[in-house]
Amino acid sequence: MEAPGTLTTPMEKAAPAPAETQLVFELTPVCIGRSRDCELSFSSEAALSRSVSKKHAKIYPCLFGNNQEARWFIKDLDSKHGTSVNGDELTRGASVEIFHGDVIVLAKHFGDNFEIKCYLEGRGNSNIVLVTKNPLNGQPRAVSPASSTEKRKRDHRELSVKKRFRSLASEDRPGLGQSPLKCPVCFEYFIDSMTLACSHSFCCACLQHWLLKSLSCPTCRVEVTLLPVRTRALDDLCLQLVDPTNKTWITRQQAHQAELDAQTRKARKIRRHFLELADHGWPSIWSIWPCARDREAFVYKLSTATSVVRIAWCEAVGLTDAAITVQTRIKLLNALCNVLPEKNYSTLESSEMRARLRLFLQYG
Repeated sequence: MEAPGTLTTPMEKAAPAPAETQLVFELTPVCIGRSRDCELSFSSEAALSRSVSKKHAKIYPCLFGNNQEARWFIKDLDSKHGTSVNGDELTRGASVEIFHGDVIVLAKHFGDNFEIKCYLEGRGNSNIVLVTKNPLNGQPRAVSPASSTEKRKRDHRELSVKKRFRSLASEDRPGLGQSPLKCPVCFEYFIDSMTLACSHSFCCACLQHWLLKSLSCPTCRVEVTLLPVRTRALDDLCLQLVDPTNKTWITRQQAHQAELDAQTRKARKIRRHFLELADHGWPSIWSIWPCARDREAFVYKLSTATSVVRIAWCEAVGLTDAAITVQTRIKLLNALCNVLPEKNYSTLESSEMRARLRLFLQYG
């Protein structure tokens, strides 16, 4: 398999203005920042360049559908001033999918100086085209409109991509360059790994953020109907095989623990707040809420809540694992109608209702 590379070519769908630089990447991760080691390296001479970290963000491909379709994701690399996609700030440690026409802005609070437009092209979206107006380190020279020589180069690239897809398909792996000890979402070694019923494993934090948006496996897209389980054997194996002095590993462990501590403090604050409110908080989830505003406020609070913070919010309305176990079928149905009114759960068995509420309690 040929090594993936970068090219500068005219784009068929949206040709860049003369002042813009266009880079094409084929099934390869792209690091963005000021460092010259980055595949997309902003010049330090650019205005406000110091607002961009040396290694600010990473774009990477994942293969789906028997490795016939590439989907692209972006992850903020703990940058100082953050990364946004279409105006929405990325959450640290979480990956967000990139679609054709999306706009990435680094250090958005300093304006849109470092704007990158994204376009997906090629067979199965194997190419990602990044367009920016900012000066780059080692900026490629401009290329004239397509000639027969350039057409042959594009045909050669397409043939190379086809070979790469066939090679990946024969290896029978779900993602590009994926290690069995690395999470398919963040591409880092597992921390607090969780395994779904379909047997795919992920970091706990990665899975929590994913399931907030979609109750499906990030790898195979099978619907998630049962709670994932902890896979301590994977965690233990990572601890044994990863160099304990590795700075990246140490930093991730420390950041993970800091996030857990912050969530624990926030959960305590939520519980204390509702204890003080006594009878003036939200109504019980086991009775139909007559006020739509109560439902909207509760669902909004849970839209970004994970882990112990989510559980604390649910406790405020009486939704706990113990309560789910003992409630009658009609009360289980009331709870589902309160928090998930868009679906009809009246045909479900009590056991299925309990399973769905437990999934909502933990993930969404």
